[in-house]
Amino acid sequence: MGTNNQKEEGGVAGLGLTRERLAQEILPAYVTGRRWFSGHGRRLVRLDLDVVDLVPFPNGGLATWLLLFTAQFAEGAAQSYALFLRRQPAAGRWTLHDGGAGGGFLVDAVAEDDFCRTLLEQVASAGDLPVGPGRLVGRPTSMLSGLWPRGPVAVTYPGHEQSHTSVELGDRLLLKVYRQVQRGTNPEVEMGEYLSIRREFPHVARLAGSLTYEDGAGGGVVALGILQERIDATGDAWTRTLEFLERYLTGRWQDDAGRRNFLTRALAGVERLGQRVGELHACLATAKDEPAFAPEPLSGPEWGAWCQELAHALQTTADRIEGERRHLPPPLASAWRQAWARGPQLLAFVRAAGQTPPSLAKIRIHGDLHLGQVLCTRQDDVVFIDFEGEPGRPLAERRRKHLPLRDVAGMVRSFGYAARMARRRWPGPGRAARAAAWERQAVARFLAGYQRARAEPVDHRSWLACLDLFCLEKVLYECRYEIDHRPDWLEIPVAGLIRQLNRLR
Repeated sequence: MGTNNQKEEGGVAGLGLTRERLAQEILPAYVTGRRWFSGHGRRLVRLDLDVVDLVPFPNGGLATWLLLFTAQFAEGAAQSYALFLRRQPAAGRWTLHDGGAGGGFLVDAVAEDDFCRTLLEQVASAGDLPVGPGRLVGRPTSMLSGLWPRGPVAVTYPGHEQSHTSVELGDRLLLKVYRQVQRGTNPEVEMGEYLSIRREFPHVARLAGSLTYEDGAGGGVVALGILQERIDATGDAWTRTLEFLERYLTGRWQDDAGRRNFLTRALAGVERLGQRVGELHACLATAKDEPAFAPEPLSGPEWGAWCQELAHALQTTADRIEGERRHLPPPLASAWRQAWARGPQLLAFVRAAGQTPPSLAKIRIHGDLHLGQVLCTRQDDVVFIDFEGEPGRPLAERRRKHLPLRDVAGMVRSFGYAARMARRRWPGPGRAARAAAWERQAVARFLAGYQRARAEPVDHRSWLACLDLFCLEKVLYECRYEIDHRPDWLEIPVAGLIRQLNRLR
């Protein structure tokens, strides 16, 4: 990213701080404590300030700066982040620095109600403001006027952070501010325009606008946030699934018929979810006239390379599990040793699978699909959210076309995670067996709904064999994630990995 060296007596103009203190002390202390900072577990070497400049918002108010900065680590790739900062008389919801008497407080502006309204106006008015070497540009879509007929809006913070910060604006809009950023076409903006505007797919949140930083010096475009439709949801599918499992496993039932009826209704919802995922993929597979979305054949070399990468991931993940076996309950550790005793045969099986590519087309996919990315509506239906893909991956990779089985595998593994989580939270006689039985039924009903909606002329056995490989890819990622972030939870994906390995024969 290009740098802006605007200074005032050795500091950032108007901010009252030197660039060195901002980069070496104040920013590291703040960002490393936020959930959206994805460098946890890595040694941060320094933060490089790429852009630090005042944003000349037309409505005046408190001075606000846009910061684009790069986190450099002792190992691995650097990461870029964006922050809006401002100095104000009182502490904010998220305060970075207390300047003392007369100095004011330096706060994360996204946590201030009036600033979020300012961003809404910036997008709605198609604002174009000079900031550093580039411009801050708002772009409304045709959906915005129907979702916000101007006027004041209440600002509500949902109370939890993810890889981004979401803010509810009134009853019908959601402002989503990206924290980790990259230069290039943002897949969530691209997918939102395609699905909700050009194709009018009913099961996604409609895109209302976007906010970007555009570097005129040739640095490209950085998506800073989007406006989208706020869904009046009863919760996400992950939360609803765990609520169901708690009642199903621990509830007091007058008779078995009551429990069976409860299960039947829930499985009907799972099948509907599978149908909606199938409809989403069918919609994404129809863009014959748009190069960014048009289906492409899967080549033999491409499939072979992916299988080689999968075999490598299997070996390296197994090595890491061996080093963390103390976190596994003894019975599970024993089952892991038994499953991995076939390691050479399993690796050979995965590599050999690369010699026979499936006759399936690549399309644009969600890329990070699981139960937490699905909202349950009051109309007993679903809406898919968060199409930006995994934020830690390069934009080009997140926009790349894949076999839709990758999304399907994400959902299948999500059911497995929920079942194992339920066994962990609510142990008791017979409950583990009931949770496992539910998982098998849920996966079967989900796949039935999905295949009915896609109606692809494929060989069912070959399709399931490919799905097994994608489920293996997903569960290996889960194992690495838990080793890095929650080693006490490692038993959950390892149990899934053992089962997945036992299916490869």
